[in-house]
Amino acid sequence: GQVLRVVQVPKQQLKHFMTPKTRQLLLQSTGISELDWDAELSHAKISGTASQVEKAEQILRRAITHCNWGISEAKVQGLLSQQTCVSAKLLLSPTVPSLRQSSFQLSAGTPRLMLGSHTSNDIVLKGQLISRTHAQLELDVEKGTLYILDLSTNGTFLNGIR
Repeated sequence: GQVLRVVQVPKQQLKHFMTPKTRQLLLQSTGISELDWDAELSHAKISGTASQVEKAEQILRRAITHCNWGISEAKVQGLLSQQTCVSAKLLLSPTVPSLRQSSFQLSAGTPRLMLGSHTSNDIVLKGQLISRTHAQLELDVEKGTLYILDLSTNGTFLNGIR
């Protein structure tokens, strides 16, 4: 049977999501049967089979979260297109002067990068608020997505946002 779910979209992001191209990308990549935007209530209604709706909701929620750190129509479309990639080059530029800039390459062979104060991490960071295992960066080559997993007790910030 058909399932219907509602996903809230922040008002400041709504105009970038409510486009014909966004609708097309979500319909194509997930197979959902229907996508309705409600600008007044600031949400999307997703219809389809349970697995289709779950996939669309997951993709949409990820895109919404990523757009907390800046948004444009092109960024939304890139996040929703779910393209595969073979590698990602990371340039970590700390905002704290005592930490140095680092560059790394993630790929299917090396999909994870661990950060923290313990010497077993790929990047060792020192500081009062740095946990032994603070965060993990993980590349999903099939989805073309880079995830940041907060493993700390103090929180992980990206561009000043937790």
